[in-house]
Amino acid sequence: MPTPFIKFPGGKGYLADTILSHFPKKFKTYFEPMVGGGAIFFELAHRGKATKAWLADINNNLVNIYEQLRDHLPETVKYLRALRKKHGQVVAIRGDAKELYYAVRKRVNRTNNAVEKAAGLIYLNKTCFNGLFRFNQSGKFNAPVGDQKNPKICDEANLKRVSDSLQKVQLSCCSYERLRTNIRKGDLVYLDPPYWPIRATSFTGYSASKFDKDDHVALAQYFSEWSLRGAHLVLSNSDTPEVRKLYKKFNIISVEAPRRINSNGHGRGLVKEILVKNF
Repeated sequence: MPTPFIKFPGGKGYLADTILSHFPKKFKTYFEPMVGGGAIFFELAHRGKATKAWLADINNNLVNIYEQLRDHLPETVKYLRALRKKHGQVVAIRGDAKELYYAVRKRVNRTNNAVEKAAGLIYLNKTCFNGLFRFNQSGKFNAPVGDQKNPKICDEANLKRVSDSLQKVQLSCCSYERLRTNIRKGDLVYLDPPYWPIRATSFTGYSASKFDKDDHVALAQYFSEWSLRGAHLVLSNSDTPEVRKLYKKFNIISVEAPRRINSNGHGRGLVKEILVKNF
């Protein structure tokens, strides 16, 4: 089955079965306006339930990777093969690939070649600190180098499965509000926003645009609007009083999920989350 091609903050791979168990059995178009690493979509595609889908994200670099894997897989894999080979050579000679990492990061942040940028970002995600997918206010990738011993830089078999699953998918680089008029009665919308922060240091952004508390309030309003249109809606978020209040008129389910992206290993482990449904 296809699996996410990058490690992503808040990835839903470990909760996929739970989340999909709360999806309706039948729906028209599947929408994921904050697709991120795409774990839920790829699981849905594997089960043959995403024959018509529309994926979107505000992060243009991320959407570009999806587009290149869908439309230019051979060229993207070619770049990744070269990076995998170079990485292995450098590590064998120097013991690490720190200089290569920063050279690739510099190149990725400057190039206008969409395929090179996509492949470079996959490489950086596989070799950066803690698997971060992080950009500064200028939209430049800025995660530091990591210390992975044997990163899987080019998983060609999975990238082929990913590409196959994306062939009939509509992709858009936009905020979720831009899709408001495209969502119709009978469609399924899964929303996985940057979570309401549990603490001041919580990671809530992976693009140049931050998602703050006012954005959460606005998202809850769209949730209600789409619900009135007859769409099926499922949303993931942190289990906080504020989030529960925003969605108090809907069905709220408590779940536990592992958190693996944390600079402090002691900060990883099970955390409480919620699923919100309108059906």
